[in-house]
Amino acid sequence: HMQSGNEAPHPQRLTAGQIALLICVAVVILILFSILVFYVIWGFVVLFRTQSSVDDPCSLETPMWLFSVVSLIFTLLQIATGGGKDSEGNVGLVSFLFLGSSLALAGTGICLWASVGQKCSLMWSEKYPDLFFLFRLNVIVLCIQATMILSLVFCGAIVMGWLSSTWAQADEARRRLTNGDYETVRDTAA
Repeated sequence: HMQSGNEAPHPQRLTAGQIALLICVAVVILILFSILVFYVIWGFVVLFRTQSSVDDPCSLETPMWLFSVVSLIFTLLQIATGGGKDSEGNVGLVSFLFLGSSLALAGTGICLWASVGQKCSLMWSEKYPDLFFLFRLNVIVLCIQATMILSLVFCGAIVMGWLSSTWAQADEARRRLTNGDYETVRDTAA
């Protein structure tokens, strides 16, 4: 059946495979969001239960409780602001502040973890195992996040460099064509 010029085209229907894929993606997103919510709630419960660790002598050497509070609040801020994107989804100044903060927190966490002595490590794992686990988990998550953000920034810079180079070559070829310089354009294309 042929369409006449006045009929609107029929919308394309989703296939069963496309619907199944959409459902799988929705389930994965729901699971990841649930894990994130559980992580934040569990983290604050651990912090509430381990407030007494602040008075411990090892806490002066390695302020795990304070670091965990800061990293959980940082996570909540990222969730609340959508990673710093504005209302149109553009990356702005806040995103770069999150990038810098993420890198600084990851570096601080690595330094704190490396500075834990044998005696304090035993104390943390015996007296406050949940806090010790939360601290290490925060450091690992921040390092993964910082690595992913840096990878995206570097990949974006590479793509933008390639695109600007390609656009510059296309502009130059267009300029030469409009000036009638066909031989140079053919040599450039080859």
